[in-house]
Amino acid sequence: NLWHRYRTPTRLANAWTYKRNAAVIAVSRAVAETVDRTRLPRSRAGVEPLRVVYHGPDLGGALPGAGGRERARRLLDLDPDAYICGTVANFTPKKDHLGLLEAHALLRRTEPGARLVLIGLGPLEAALRERAARADLAGSVVFAGSRGDVPELLPAFDVFVLGSRQEGLPVALMEAMATGLPVVVTDVGGMPEIVTDGAEGRVVRSGDPAALAAALAEAAADPARRRAWGKAARLRAETFDVAGAQARIEDVYREVLAQ
Repeated sequence: NLWHRYRTPTRLANAWTYKRNAAVIAVSRAVAETVDRTRLPRSRAGVEPLRVVYHGPDLGGALPGAGGRERARRLLDLDPDAYICGTVANFTPKKDHLGLLEAHALLRRTEPGARLVLIGLGPLEAALRERAARADLAGSVVFAGSRGDVPELLPAFDVFVLGSRQEGLPVALMEAMATGLPVVVTDVGGMPEIVTDGAEGRVVRSGDPAALAAALAEAAADPARRRAWGKAARLRAETFDVAGAQARIEDVYREVLAQ
């Protein structure tokens, strides 16, 4: 997580332990840039004390087989032909689901058949359900709950969307990209490091439902562009396989142990 977003006890513990570490690993450049460098150990024998290692999902079973989209839509009871936007995130303020619902309401002005799938649980669920019940969203939002079969459900989406106000580096985003989904994300945390605007999808301003809606509408209007973004997303995700992350972490350990 970003250093300043940690609660005070965690920051104090990090401040005490970091100088005693041989190296510190951050999950993204955005996270690394927030680390208080005065708390880091000194560089020894040419070993940089702060490293960035992008973690990632296990890509072994990430890619959907034939019929994956149809099966996923049946599991979620979705229209096979509807334009589906979906997200996987706990219902907490930093994920800004309320902003995503506002974006979905704007999207439905031009795409009235669009549906939004929310996979997750959290303290804001009641507020989200109340907002989703209003006339401009009624019947268009699916609350799928906490699921253990997320990789099987992702192919149901036409676009994966994260409207977060803060992030480190969300594994859900990388899982979606590995599935071959185009993505629409906000410009926070490590997300702009793995999503290039116009290549794998769109990167928009955080806290701007209109910008989020415009990106989702663009994707809805151009299936060929969605396919191109999805193909690029899958290729990009190949660099974030958990096996590769494990190898890079092992490299850090070897360098530290060789000092």
